[in-house]
Amino acid sequence: MKSLRRLNQRSKRGHEANTDRSRTAMKHLSEIKQTVRLLNKVGLHARPAAMFVQTANTFKSEIKVDKEGKEVDAKSILGILSLAAECNDEVTIKANGEDAEDAIRKLVDLVNSKFGEE
Repeated sequence: MKSLRRLNQRSKRGHEANTDRSRTAMKHLSEIKQTVRLLNKVGLHARPAAMFVQTANTFKSEIKVDKEGKEVDAKSILGILSLAAECNDEVTIKANGEDAEDAIRKLVDLVNSKFGEE
């Protein structure tokens, strides 16, 4: 019974150390965000939404899109479509992770290119 208690205590200490390391790692990651205006004719509907999600999924970072206070996962087609973002709407793209800068740059470029519509 004593050996079981010792093992349990060691396990807890190891878990606490891993949790501390995770918190420290997360502190080094800062959220990057940029607001863009949708200039393509249909906004983030169907094909442009699919292109946006497909691009977002090429990155490891957590990526979110916010429109008027509603924030969704940029890697979810249903989330992006639920924003009902139309032409001239502004959205804020937020990324947090090791490749956040590249993700923001690539997604902003995609939006600014009007998703290749024109």
